[in-house]
Amino acid sequence: MTPWGRSLVKFCTKCGTYVPIDQTDCPRCGAAKTFTSKQMNPKEMTVNDVLENFPAPSLRTYQKEIIVETVESFRSDKKCILLAAPTGFGKSYVNAAFTSVSRSFYATPQLALIDQILADPYLKSRYVEIKGRQNYQCHYQPQRRVHVGKCETEDYPCTERF
Repeated sequence: MTPWGRSLVKFCTKCGTYVPIDQTDCPRCGAAKTFTSKQMNPKEMTVNDVLENFPAPSLRTYQKEIIVETVESFRSDKKCILLAAPTGFGKSYVNAAFTSVSRSFYATPQLALIDQILADPYLKSRYVEIKGRQNYQCHYQPQRRVHVGKCETEDYPCTERF
């Protein structure tokens, strides 16, 4: 919650999906106005809280075991947990379940993984994409990237900035 009492992030209480602040219906399940800002303390979460927000219809081998171990670690006062698993394990799905029930971020330096997540039908509505400036096109000079666009190189008063 912001100091003035308005949440900047909201989630569907039915399916756990991120809902853009300006939308009234869940983009994933269509539920209307059933939103909450999830701020669950990791020490208080249960395995069931995480499993209820698992993005896929079923779990792969060992995903439930990892979820159980991770919840137990958080409940025993661990603050940070790193999951190292092979390609194809479904780490993004496990992370999506945790980020849907707690105040957290999912960061990756791999642009290909960001693109893969945003193309996945079970994951795309769970995340908001934020990349470095050099990954966005300049509004006024589309052949250039933002960090070398008209605003930066010609001291142009850009109206597209935040």
